[in-house]
Amino acid sequence: MARYLGGRKCSACGANLDVAPKKDNRRHHCLSVGLPDDGPLPESCWRRRAGQIGKTLLQALPAYRQHEAADSTRHRRRRGVASELLRLLVKPEITEDEVVAQLQDLDPKDVRLFFSRVPNASPLQRYNKPRPALKSLLGDVRKPRKQGEPPDPEAKIQGLPEPMRDAIRRWSEISQRIYQTRLQRGGRYSAYTVRRRVNEAIRFCWFLDAQEITAWPEVSQRHLDLYMSATTSARGDHAYTFLIFVRKHFRLTHRFVRPRIRKKAITEALLDEPTFKDVVNRAATHPNMEVALVLFLVALYGQTVIKSADLRMSQVKRGRNGLEALFADMWIPLDKITAELISKLAQSHKLTISRVGYPDGEEGPRLITASPRTISEAVRKLAQCSIKQLRLTAVANLIRSGFSDRASISRALGIPMLTVKYVESAFPWDLQETLSAETIRVRNKMFLGPHGK
Repeated sequence: MARYLGGRKCSACGANLDVAPKKDNRRHHCLSVGLPDDGPLPESCWRRRAGQIGKTLLQALPAYRQHEAADSTRHRRRRGVASELLRLLVKPEITEDEVVAQLQDLDPKDVRLFFSRVPNASPLQRYNKPRPALKSLLGDVRKPRKQGEPPDPEAKIQGLPEPMRDAIRRWSEISQRIYQTRLQRGGRYSAYTVRRRVNEAIRFCWFLDAQEITAWPEVSQRHLDLYMSATTSARGDHAYTFLIFVRKHFRLTHRFVRPRIRKKAITEALLDEPTFKDVVNRAATHPNMEVALVLFLVALYGQTVIKSADLRMSQVKRGRNGLEALFADMWIPLDKITAELISKLAQSHKLTISRVGYPDGEEGPRLITASPRTISEAVRKLAQCSIKQLRLTAVANLIRSGFSDRASISRALGIPMLTVKYVESAFPWDLQETLSAETIRVRNKMFLGPHGK
């Protein structure tokens, strides 16, 4: 909801902020909008509850850039860890070891995700310690991950021509600069992306060296096509991005065409009706309720396998007409079979489905206990078809049933609008009413005649 209120809802405590709308498409809290410590802070504000500790935790939750959804799984995970830290640190007699022990009981992925945005100089980093069992097993074999450290390509470019080495050095500097800028502005950019960009550029330069290329003016479209044929289209895409950079900073005048993969015709990307019914029937009679539930979420609601396997109790509640689920921005009612599977799983795990939902910031336990990898393999084996085709068929069935608005489908199910647009090409009619008013007037005049009959 923060996106549509112009950023006035706090992304940490969930209270409304008494500030003017920023409308910058970011999630804000009291610190990011510039409210002072003695300003009009809400009662639930972390700074009012914990003072400097709350302020330090808010600094670890920058104003993230929003995309399709007003909230995201990553933001909820970071906020969940920050809420747990706030609950622990406000206790006057708690020790550092006790805080570390409590954090180690949380999901390790959530903890890593939270501390990935915490600066190294922050006092919160002293609670970021690995689990003792994992540390004793790995010993000195596992090295600590390098957070945001600039890649050093010198060892990998020895032997390349000097123009190529110079280009890779400058490419590494610019990639690191982009990473720092995105990080400061709250964008989604990983240090792994920086290393991958540099490594892909080095790989392409070694390919050019094998083609006996010693200077940039000798590179042409033919070399890019050969590289994509020898590797993959994804690496060809990385090479194209690097060549565009080279054209701007070095003596390279040739123009290049980005390698593209032609999409399948939409009629080939959708499952036929008998195959789809077979998949649903197999899911309805499968003895493993977790696998059956994930397959139903994929086949009926267009969810991914990984997202379905991570379904939390905070995403399910009892509505007036049955169970409802939160896949993106909106609560939507579930069909009877899916609702029955969720009820049975919750009962078997001794979990209670709430009527009002969980408090803001709490995710609740996972409904599916098996690991996402195990569930993914079992679902693919049970479906006996492409999961991507199954998801696209689910979107097509929703459009056939009358849901023709792209924004509604995207907000309700979290499906990108480009995917919905791609599926719409399977239907011969104009779902979005893209004809102009003048075109409609001329068309009606031609059909009805001058007398309107």
